[in-house]
Amino acid sequence: MSDIKSKISDWVIEKISNPETKAKVVSKWNDNVNIPILNEKTEEKIFSAIYDSIVDVFSEVLKK
Repeated sequence: MSDIKSKISDWVIEKISNPETKAKVVSKWNDNVNIPILNEKTEEKIFSAIYDSIVDVFSEVLKK
């Protein structure tokens, strides 16, 4: 991987791995998506797990 691509990948991974970024994204998803049969706390747990999975996938893909 070229030096610039590596730096960009590292920056993106660092940014999306930041707990503050995660909190903002999960909160926004929770505000924007309402699943009527679930309470807000359960929705937040689901969105948090999805976010963690996305971070794992992007981290793996960007490092290749």
